Amino acid sequence: MSKDVIGSILVVGGGITGMQSALDLADSGFYVHLAEKSPAIGGIMSRPFPPMTVPCELSRPNWSRSADT
Repeated sequence: MSKDVIGSILVVGGGITGMQSALDLADSGFYVHLAEKSPAIGGIMSRPFPPMTVPCELSRPNWSRSADT
């Protein structure tokens, strides 16, 4: 992970793809702003699913990596 900031970038959408993109860009050295219109991030994965529909680890993204930046 680069400690030098290349620039800043805006990722629109806090769904699973937006969150992964934000993490990848941050790992590449960008200062990332994540914009989401809903009160919570996660997109479709933040909605309730019937039990056993998706693995629990997919419905709760691990943001511990972002705490290091």
